[in-house]
Amino acid sequence: MVNQANASFWKNALHWLDEGRRGIVGVAQNNGIKIATDSGLEMEKTGFKKDLSVFVSPSNPKEHWEEIQNFVAEGGGLLIGGHAWYWAQSHGGKNPMTDFGGNKILNRMGLSLLKTTIKAGSYKVSDPIQVVKNTYHFRHLLHQFAKHVTVDEKLSKHEEEFLKKLGSDCATYLNMKAHDSCHYSQVMATLTDILKKSGLPQVSEKCPVKSPKDHLLLNIGAEVYKVCPDPDVLLPYLIKDNPLLAVVHNQRVKMDVKTAGREEWISTGLYLSPGMKTYVVIPAEIINKGWQIQIGCQTDHLNAAELKRAPCVHVRLPVTSEMIQVWNLWGGLIYLVAPPKTQAQGLEVVVQMAVPAPYYKSGKCGDRRMGVPMKTVLM
Repeated sequence: MVNQANASFWKNALHWLDEGRRGIVGVAQNNGIKIATDSGLEMEKTGFKKDLSVFVSPSNPKEHWEEIQNFVAEGGGLLIGGHAWYWAQSHGGKNPMTDFGGNKILNRMGLSLLKTTIKAGSYKVSDPIQVVKNTYHFRHLLHQFAKHVTVDEKLSKHEEEFLKKLGSDCATYLNMKAHDSCHYSQVMATLTDILKKSGLPQVSEKCPVKSPKDHLLLNIGAEVYKVCPDPDVLLPYLIKDNPLLAVVHNQRVKMDVKTAGREEWISTGLYLSPGMKTYVVIPAEIINKGWQIQIGCQTDHLNAAELKRAPCVHVRLPVTSEMIQVWNLWGGLIYLVAPPKTQAQGLEVVVQMAVPAPYYKSGKCGDRRMGVPMKTVLM
């Protein structure tokens, strides 16, 4: 049943979207929204169709994305609501900004459903006249930060307080990968110029990051590197010490897999140095079956005031084709991630080029803790 406290809100919303046409309001099954049925408009349980006046859509529609965009562009009303956080948690390796059904529609309208959440409560609507001056505004603060880096213009205390949020929002924005948008290209060019001018903090245990500015740079570095047109040109500005390591070519990795109710990481015994790219050849039987390639073993996301590494240093890519190019700004061990309840024998992947990763084998290798050099045992 509809909460009576919200009934007038839904009624007003539907009439606003209908714009006096007195047309049919199509309500999709499982839309997740309990709307008023006494709005005075004709309601119909239906999937999307063009002769509706208003369409009430689920937050993650599985089809008709472009048709719904055209429907709105031609004057139709769209009511869509929900959240993307659960979808993001249960679809590891996928990008909520581009793969979540609602965002396939909303992104082109300047809106997005994010994977983040906020505390429930009542929030005061900002005064449009004061919004840029006294509160957080993405484009305005990005412009101010660019001037701070390029011409050393000082930021106000209010602006410095929002730099960490700006870094997080920039990373989310870049994940839209809207390369056909001039606004997106402008933001990406601005962030690229900022990184070329300032460089990336060379964070480590001995050189931790504390300032809001460095937090922002660490947040955006890897994301800009992923989507910029020429990442190889940008790499020297991001990673200062990147020694050449001995590599192996066309390394074959064989595996037998039997997972239970959880996913399983399968090590290839290979490593990518920071920014190093390689291709992985995938057997046909695991393509589009929920498998992923992961670069890096540290999968936690840090949010501390003091950081001794970047907030996120791993990447995951879905296995969707026989040949996949992979890389990670921070480098890392290469894993195949098998989905739950998977059984397979004799699988073989081929890694075009990588660094052999040394490992300790009991009884064969020395113990570093005892001062004995560790021997390298390769696959």
